[in-house]
Amino acid sequence: MESYRIHVERAYNARDGLTRADDTPPDKFFEDPIESRIRVLDRKIFEKLKDDYYTIRKWDFRTGHPTAAKLEELGLKYIADDLKHHKTRQYRRNLVDQQMLNLEELATSAH
Repeated sequence: MESYRIHVERAYNARDGLTRADDTPPDKFFEDPIESRIRVLDRKIFEKLKDDYYTIRKWDFRTGHPTAAKLEELGLKYIADDLKHHKTRQYRRNLVDQQMLNLEELATSAH
């Protein structure tokens, strides 16, 4: 059976808001040559490799998060459920935050 440690770690990180964007090194690795055989990373190739890696892991290649199907396959349905619940709560929090910002902007522009 496949080790599920990486999937559990990834789900935990997803709950903390880490996404595919966090799997990208700083811009300097794509722009500043270094003394190596590669010199600089090619951003398109790097993103394609991330797609391939996520596909192999059965993660969502848009977010970099483990899919519910993969977690359930590993007997980790409770983590899939928790992650789904957390994403829903986070979505609602973000929606409320955005509405509050909109209200603040309206109040400011009214004065």
